[in-house]
Amino acid sequence: MESLESNNNQETAEDNAEIRLEDILSDPDNSFLKEHPANWEKVNPDEVDSYVEALQEAESLINKRLEATYKFTLLKKIEGTEAVELSVEGMKSAIDLVKQHQLHIGEGGDAYVVMDKNDIEEFPPEICYKFAKEESTPRGRNSMAYEAEIHEEFYAAAEELSSLNIGIPLPYYSTELGRDKILAMEKLQAKSIDDILRSMGTLPDWLDIESF
Repeated sequence: MESLESNNNQETAEDNAEIRLEDILSDPDNSFLKEHPANWEKVNPDEVDSYVEALQEAESLINKRLEATYKFTLLKKIEGTEAVELSVEGMKSAIDLVKQHQLHIGEGGDAYVVMDKNDIEEFPPEICYKFAKEESTPRGRNSMAYEAEIHEEFYAAAEELSSLNIGIPLPYYSTELGRDKILAMEKLQAKSIDDILRSMGTLPDWLDIESF
């Protein structure tokens, strides 16, 4: 009886591992598993003796790749929260949640901006996330870390010119993980210059164009 139950548990684990491995291999972000012969030899469903072992190898290779790409830079501490650097697994989970519940609020040539539709009590609801678009042909675009530095400089300049009422979103942190390159920042209740040029808003009466 115990042997029969053990065999059933093994079969269930193998079935679950096979399904999970298929999901991993079908994800474009994990294409490196098939493209590199040494990786493919370890996870090829047609060659492995055990789906459980192949799944463990695939997850290990993915984690190593993520760890090699992971960068995190805290730009400004969020009031009311403790500043901690998330682990690779923690940041990946956070990014996946944002993607799952994203609300698209803006887009440019190199990036798009989203908000998380979920109400997360630990963070202010005004936070938004700028995701760099993937380049089909690399053309020397700024890294997200450098974009964050430029953003910080603009924010500092606007603080010195507070009398002009120029709003610059407060930058919180930048991170890179795998293919994701993100700048987390404040969501202003405001109109951009581009919005106004597209007739999606009007200039306030108090604005002095020459000073601006």
